[in-house]
Amino acid sequence: MSGLLSALLPSSAGPTRPSTALDPARRQAHARQWGPDTSPHRPRTEVISMEDKHWTVRIHITEDGDDTRAEAVLTTQDTPEDLMAVTGRGVAHRNPVDRPIPEIGDELAASRALEDLAIRLHDVASDDIVNMAGPADREGGTAWERP
Repeated sequence: MSGLLSALLPSSAGPTRPSTALDPARRQAHARQWGPDTSPHRPRTEVISMEDKHWTVRIHITEDGDDTRAEAVLTTQDTPEDLMAVTGRGVAHRNPVDRPIPEIGDELAASRALEDLAIRLHDVASDDIVNMAGPADREGGTAWERP
């Protein structure tokens, strides 16, 4: 067996020594002696604590003959200055040959309003990404300004 291959494979001559690379006690002793690992190759993560938020969606449904309209309004007011409302709308129309079951129209209109709300909320988030994401501004220009 070649030298490299024999070094990689465990020897059948006797028990192998367990690896101490992952031994927690050895890591702690190393950290006490040398300080914490500050290797630039190991990504550092910061824990950012966030407060719980309470968002409310209200769905208002109206019927007019064979038409059902729904409006889904999301409010994200945590404080008065943070008030944001996004509205989605949906409509359902009953075919005159179908039986009149109002719950079906309500469900269709509400689901369409929620779908519209989701698209609009995604648009708000996309706009926020465009306007606020990117490198931090350090010299007075905008983050995405060309030199």
